[in-house]
Amino acid sequence: MLRIRLLSGADFASIPVVELADVRALKQQLNRLHGLPARFRQRLLLRGVPLDDSAKVDSPMDLDLILLTHSDSSPAQADELATAAATGSTSQ
Repeated sequence: MLRIRLLSGADFASIPVVELADVRALKQQLNRLHGLPARFRQRLLLRGVPLDDSAKVDSPMDLDLILLTHSDSSPAQADELATAAATGSTSQ
């Protein structure tokens, strides 16, 4: 079993190892079963070390889950980004 906990220490999910091939598949399953954000906003840690999406999950382990938030941008920041993209500016 893969045991997944939140950083608070609360148990979040237990998933049989045989159902998954790698961390990417685990994140997708967490999205489907528990309504978590897309896999790009999930971080899974093994003993404090972030796991790459291609890491195999072929044995029982305890993982910690971090859900990343995104910050809102102001209209001015959106305009700056659009201008930089339109002019090919990579310095900002």
